[in-house]
Amino acid sequence: MGGVLRLLLQHEVIAGLSIYLLGTVCWMTAVAQKEISFLYPLTSINYVMVVATSFLFFHEFVPMRRIMGVAVIVLGMILMNRKPSKRPA
Repeated sequence: MGGVLRLLLQHEVIAGLSIYLLGTVCWMTAVAQKEISFLYPLTSINYVMVVATSFLFFHEFVPMRRIMGVAVIVLGMILMNRKPSKRPA
């Protein structure tokens, strides 16, 4: 049991759990204010952020197929958040 406690008291673990807690609080606040059918698809932006971060900070190679997948996600986000056009009567 002492090994688990020592693991949980590491600065990195505490920081990670704090960030996770903050994300959970933000998600609960957002759900209280908006419809989940609008919010949940926005979580796919995480995929875009992971690819961008791995490329920029870790200098990982990102193949063209993955770039195209990210572009599809971004296009989907744009289409989802567009206001509907008014049709003339």
